Amino acid sequence: MESLIRNLRLAFRGLRRAPVFTVVAILCLGLGLGANTAIFSAVNTILLRSLPFADVDRIMQIGNVYTRADGGTQRVSASPFNYRAYQERTEIYERLGALRARSFVISGADDAARVEGAAITGGWMRTMGIQALEGRILTPDDERPGDPGPVVVLGYGLWQRRFGGEAGILGQELNLDGRNHTVVGILPPGVQFPYQAELWVPLGLDLTDERQLHRHYIGVFGLLKEGVSQQQAQAEMDALSLSLADEFPNTHADWGAELRSFREELLRDTRPKLLALQVAVAFLLLIACVNVANMFLARSQEQVGEVAVRAALGASRRQLMTQLVLQGLLIAFAGGALGLILAAATLRPLVALSPVATMNTFYQDIGIDASVVLFTLGLSILVGVLFSLVPALRASRPDLQTVLKDSGQRSGASVSGRRLLSILVTVEVALAVVLLAGAALTVRSLRQLETQDPGFNAENILTVTIDLSSERYPEPSQRVRFFEEAVDRLEALPEVEAAAVTSALPLTVQRGRRSLAAFSVEDYPLESPSEFLIVNHRLVGPGLLEILDIPVDSGRSFDLRDHGDAPGAAIVSQELVDRYLAGRDAVGRRVKRGSIERESPWLNIVGVVDNVADFGLSDSPSESGPTWYLPYTQHPFNAMRLVVRSRSAPADSLVGPVREVIRELDPNQPVYGVETLEERLAGSYRLQRFSSLLFAGFGFLGLVLAAVGLYGVLSYSVTQRRSEMGIRIAMGATSGQIQRLVLQRGLSLVAAGLVIGLAAALYLNRLIEGLLFGVTADDPLIYGLIISVLLAVGALSCLLPARRASRTDPVEVLRPE
Repeated sequence: MESLIRNLRLAFRGLRRAPVFTVVAILCLGLGLGANTAIFSAVNTILLRSLPFADVDRIMQIGNVYTRADGGTQRVSASPFNYRAYQERTEIYERLGALRARSFVISGADDAARVEGAAITGGWMRTMGIQALEGRILTPDDERPGDPGPVVVLGYGLWQRRFGGEAGILGQELNLDGRNHTVVGILPPGVQFPYQAELWVPLGLDLTDERQLHRHYIGVFGLLKEGVSQQQAQAEMDALSLSLADEFPNTHADWGAELRSFREELLRDTRPKLLALQVAVAFLLLIACVNVANMFLARSQEQVGEVAVRAALGASRRQLMTQLVLQGLLIAFAGGALGLILAAATLRPLVALSPVATMNTFYQDIGIDASVVLFTLGLSILVGVLFSLVPALRASRPDLQTVLKDSGQRSGASVSGRRLLSILVTVEVALAVVLLAGAALTVRSLRQLETQDPGFNAENILTVTIDLSSERYPEPSQRVRFFEEAVDRLEALPEVEAAAVTSALPLTVQRGRRSLAAFSVEDYPLESPSEFLIVNHRLVGPGLLEILDIPVDSGRSFDLRDHGDAPGAAIVSQELVDRYLAGRDAVGRRVKRGSIERESPWLNIVGVVDNVADFGLSDSPSESGPTWYLPYTQHPFNAMRLVVRSRSAPADSLVGPVREVIRELDPNQPVYGVETLEERLAGSYRLQRFSSLLFAGFGFLGLVLAAVGLYGVLSYSVTQRRSEMGIRIAMGATSGQIQRLVLQRGLSLVAAGLVIGLAAALYLNRLIEGLLFGVTADDPLIYGLIISVLLAVGALSCLLPARRASRTDPVEVLRPE
């Protein structure tokens, strides 16, 4: 222990004698370790931390897959019929549960509020392994087929926010959508699924109701039995699907089941981007380590005399290596501490800018915890040993005879030492190329997204959601009357140019929910009359297409002719026409909900419109799937979006007037989902923007560190070769020739790094090709730009050492000491 303390003191004293070296090394490592700590905090929370569900790795999300007539497949929610089949005809699940996400209006003495929640079967909470914090969870005893039991379980956040954590809330009545429910339980913090749900009621699934039995509207979750793998379970579900298709060809001929791990489904869009960022910061840390290794190697060359004297006085090689490695570890620990400070200071604003707020809440508490501190500590030890070990190995083997013969004069760097420095700089430049390539690709991909035409005009548009209670508005005519009155009153406001309603806005799928409908096209060839197609389903009011500037290519838009008693009408997207009516005039053709044999009215196609982005801008509007628009007056719905265009003022200035109009119509009707369409559009590529921001930042830091490393090595090289430069000048070399000599050496290192880095980037960037839009991983423009930037930065880094070398005074250098 005494020996260790003595060595630590000597190491600290050695670093204190070189303050510039120490500070620069700590800063380099602090930046690299800070970036790794910040990204690992997100990885730890989102990918590694346990979820608030027991046995989460055995939970499967079961979806139904329909094979379309064109050969494509469509994954949708499950049907009650299939849910019953899974319960009765499989042996792979320990438990099964189902839910339907929905929102509720909580009415109280003072105000009404809209809350996200879910209607669930009695077995869902047990399937997910959820336990109550207070009271109990919902059980099968709470279910009443066709008539959900009037009980409710509250989420912890809702309990605290609305009821102040009142201990006596259990047993109290809570009015939901005009009906009283008894509070029977409180769930622990963090359990908010699905879609930010904060309360749960019984689903009341009626497995004997033939009208609902084959509708695909419930999410089914199964807990696999111990020892049953996902592959085994999928094989059994495939066999069951084939059996159902044989028994019920009219309803199951083209249907299958697909199991997805619940954990993997939650992380499907996030995992690849997080891992790509983790790789990027790892490269940044490698650049920082190489930089510090260069500094240590250069400093060890300068200390060779001191080390030789200590070796001559009896110091063992192990003692010499320990001394140098301890210096590296001290710098690494200081860099790690700085990295933790930087990560803690930047995490909150980074999380605020990130898309985490739109994810499930158990991913929102990203921060520095014990596991992150241990990660940074372990990483600091690793990098401290890595960047100091090679210089320590070299410095601990001094050539005593050569050094002592120089009588303690400063010893020049060995040829092998300069060669190693050059290799490290080349590696540093190569790493910077890979990092810059990733940054440039993601930034250009974001630019492509931002300039893509989404198919609609989002300028000066405010949207709000109104979900009318079935208790207060039981008749379809009442709902139509409410929304018509709301539109009329809004359009009477001087600041409003136009208003309309729709059941779903563009980019709906980006928000995690999707409205689909089964449909058929008259005279479209299908193998069986029971087959059908899948379409994006939109209910809209008159003026909606005009407000969004969605062009009507042929036919007309909806107007007062499309009232509730008029013949059924539909407007279809160009993609639906291209896919199912290619080469034929769509206007006047007929479509209907469900299969051809279903007893539902035919709808006349009255217009064709351009395609609109629905999946998010990372998908082309023309790839968002066929869409139809139906007049909401003919298909009244409870939950609709009011779409209001401002005349000139910013759209968010309409929030107050819109709320006031709704309050005048119904004081107990909450308004929620308030956002401008521009915010929605920007949010559709929020994750890409955030990733691009981080990649660009890491790429910039990598470029700076590489430039600093190149400058440092060339400066050191010029210092060590002053005698050579003096002789060259004394023999007639001009200033320009000396500068070209240094520039040639520096740019040769950059060129070597470019060749290696470009080859590595072309290979590694294929891993992020799935995250890019409108740009390929081998985009020549990107790599041409990187070559130009690095050559320019390399030339600038070489310039100052080159000028200093050209001003060497041969008389001063060659004067004998």
